Amino acid sequence: MTYNPERCKDNAFKEIAQAEADIAQCLADFVCCILDELKHDHKHSVEEKIELFRCLILAAAVKEKAIAAVVNALANNTLAQKGPCDAVTDFGDDD
Repeated sequence: MTYNPERCKDNAFKEIAQAEADIAQCLADFVCCILDELKHDHKHSVEEKIELFRCLILAAAVKEKAIAAVVNALANNTLAQKGPCDAVTDFGDDD
């Protein structure tokens, strides 16, 4: 099998989307597992449990921001290669 850069570019978004879906599922399973364990944990205070959960949510948000940057870069790359269309063409950062 030979390397075809165009095929790789065409599949990049689909592969990243699938990987992101897999990561999201793992994160959901992990958070559910942690919540279940925290329910039965009598060693730590409620405040400690809340802090742990806050850290988990913050970590998930940071990961989502990183994947958004990757998707944004792919969108900009695709737009640059294919040219503008009738759809919205501003994929800039809203921050």
